[in-house]
Amino acid sequence: MNTMRNSAKLHRYISIFNKSNDLLVSTVSLTSEEFEKIRLILGYSDNDPMYECYPVIGEALEQVSALLAGRLTRGNFDYFLDTDSE
Repeated sequence: MNTMRNSAKLHRYISIFNKSNDLLVSTVSLTSEEFEKIRLILGYSDNDPMYECYPVIGEALEQVSALLAGRLTRGNFDYFLDTDSE
């Protein structure tokens, strides 16, 4: 179980990986408000701290892309909601 201290500041972001070679292409930092909206899009409750890595695919990817209004690089990529402690 991954446990992050409650006092640690969390960095929430979308990581973008090239599908052909699995290399990280870029990341898109999220505001707290964007993270909360993406949590709902992915179907997770407020009780889930979402410290793991979550794939963003299908209709959820379309909704997240619209939410981030051009900040998400589109193409032959895999997308994940990630969290790091700062």
